[in-house]
Amino acid sequence: TMGRQAARLVKIVQDTVCFAPRERSKAVPPNNPPTYEGDSDYTVLEAFVKGLMRCMSLQKITGRSANQEQLDFLGMYLRGKALTWYNDEIEGPGNDMWIEEAIVALLNQFISVGSTFKADADFANLRYRADDGPYGLFWDIRNTIAKMSYEPNPREVNRKFLSLLPSNTAHDVLVVQRLSDECPLAELYEAAERFHEDVQFTRTLRSQE
Repeated sequence: TMGRQAARLVKIVQDTVCFAPRERSKAVPPNNPPTYEGDSDYTVLEAFVKGLMRCMSLQKITGRSANQEQLDFLGMYLRGKALTWYNDEIEGPGNDMWIEEAIVALLNQFISVGSTFKADADFANLRYRADDGPYGLFWDIRNTIAKMSYEPNPREVNRKFLSLLPSNTAHDVLVVQRLSDECPLAELYEAAERFHEDVQFTRTLRSQE
């Protein structure tokens, strides 16, 4: 059940640093590099990996010949129990692990299989929050899907998004703006957000009369 998350992380790592050409650079590291302490939330780990790979890419710590440097770089930004795990399992001579294998090992160590089943249930129980509007719903869906044990069909996701919108918003998206559940989720969100902002603007004007 963690295979889907592992595949996502491997793709992020390989696309960013593993198969890029090796170049030396004097690039200055970012002021606030990401750190990871062993949080059990998959989205926290994925955000850390994306940020870390971006830092490696900026500093040209790329290519297979830089694998040991990549592993060392990973260790620099781990904290707490994640760093303890790294020191026990990754650091030291004789380790022939590739950087993406180390990231998957980090996933298996700190993200439980149970969390993916919880995300499956969370997807079924998603709700629209008026204070957050379409923006909050869009990101709740995106973040929940990233943690799930399976990837829902895009049309299923779109229907979920549309069904949770207020009825007047969904009507505007589907009837006035003439979109359908076959459109990309981001396009549906943008349409819903436009209507939501128009409604908020109209309410503000009326309150000032």
